[in-house]
Amino acid sequence: MRTLCIEDIKENPWNVMLHPLPEQPTRFLLILAQIAATCCRQLAEETITELEATEPDTELPSPQKRVAVRDWYRTHKKIGEICYLLHDEFGVPIFDFCMSREIRWERVKK
Repeated sequence: MRTLCIEDIKENPWNVMLHPLPEQPTRFLLILAQIAATCCRQLAEETITELEATEPDTELPSPQKRVAVRDWYRTHKKIGEICYLLHDEFGVPIFDFCMSREIRWERVKK
């Protein structure tokens, strides 16, 4: 299987989950991969939140929610892998961040 490259991330951020990282990744590739994985985790989190708000309250989660939860954990694990590589290979402090689609329109309008 071929390894992840920048073009893969440009094509689709989810490719960060489909292709393994190269043995000697560049710092730039790792940073882009972390951003892509963080976007994917955010999408999974938003899916979980939306399903929790709209699905009936049952003992077992729906197949869609199980997939979203699985995706969230997989992306979270990938982010950790990338963060440790950035730290170990390039001395970048380990930093995991969250994204949000919530925008304060009052600030944007100013």
